[in-house]
This record gives sequence, C-alpha cells and structure tokens, in this order.
Amino acid sequence: MHHEDGLSLGDAAQAAGVGFETAKTRLRYAMAKLRACMGAYLAPVLGAGASAEAAARAGAGAATRIGGER
Repeated sequence: MHHEDGLSLGDAAQAAGVGFETAKTRLRYAMAKLRACMGAYLAPVLGAGASAEAAARAGAGAATRIGGER
C-alpha cells in the first residue's frame, strides 16, 4: 500500500489495522525479502560475482532485458 498506492506509512498501518511501528517493521522485512529474491533472480544476468545490492540497483534495467523488450 505504501509503495504501490502511495499511502503514507501511517495511513497504510491504519488500513491494515496494525500500529505504525508494526507497519514500519513489516515494510522493512518485505523490502529485505524482495531485495534477496531479486538478487537471486538477477545474479545469472549480472554475473556470478554480483552482490544482492548490485542486483537490486540494476533491477529495473536487467528485468527489462530479461523480458526481451530491449
């Protein structure tokens, strides 16, 4: 809700029925999981030595190349 719908973290917490700190923690864990997943997904594209951080930074461009749009 925060990233996709543009809600403030407080509004997203209220919509989810949880406290602000809980929403903040859940968002942090979700972003960490997404970075890890995208890092594993993009490692073959970026090379075996690519770190998860480098993969996350290059995510948009590499995902486009994987999709065949370039």
